[in-house]
Amino acid sequence: MLPRRLLLAPVASLLSASPAFADARAARRAADPVLPGGLLLTLPERAENGAQVPIALRAAPPPGLSVRSLHVIATANPAPEILDLEIRDDALFPEIQTRIRLAEEQEIVALALLSDGTAREARARIAEGGCL
Repeated sequence: MLPRRLLLAPVASLLSASPAFADARAARRAADPVLPGGLLLTLPERAENGAQVPIALRAAPPPGLSVRSLHVIATANPAPEILDLEIRDDALFPEIQTRIRLAEEQEIVALALLSDGTAREARARIAEGGCL
């Protein structure tokens, strides 16, 4: 499995406002590109209760490729790495649903690492406590 630091390195420059990714920005050197599309992130616009926010993630890789791992990052959480899931089988369309805990209004970033070494990305913004 690819170390988290290498997987998150391409995303670090996109999340430059988040201090959690300050050290990852320095590791960006030899990373493959992060591309949009092929990943669907579903969560509510507002969370009534920040301790239980429903989230769904579904990957749809291009033909001939498979998903190797799924990752979810909450950019403003004290511990931003919410999900780090390695897919052992060649699942065509891996899908997960769970509940996460969020500290405040923030952007959620989902990543899928594909078998060719590229990554797909999806982003969503959520407001905690019903405030936008």
